[in-house]
Amino acid sequence: MKGRNVAVVPESEMVEALVDWATYINEHGVEAAIARVDTALAEREAAKDRNALLEEKGEDANHSGDKIVEIRKKVAGN
Repeated sequence: MKGRNVAVVPESEMVEALVDWATYINEHGVEAAIARVDTALAEREAAKDRNALLEEKGEDANHSGDKIVEIRKKVAGN
């Protein structure tokens, strides 16, 4: 929220967590939502999660470079 990490959840729980946060924000506001969490802890956990993914999958886990090449080929008609 507002550019801050507030939680790290497994991907399988992400939609439910987003709905929960949206409901809380709707009822109490963004500032109250941020105040209820330890943002420093959330940011540390997000960094650990990001680093683990980078170690596991590398810098280009989504193969964006390859996808850009394929998109350019299709746009060029090749």
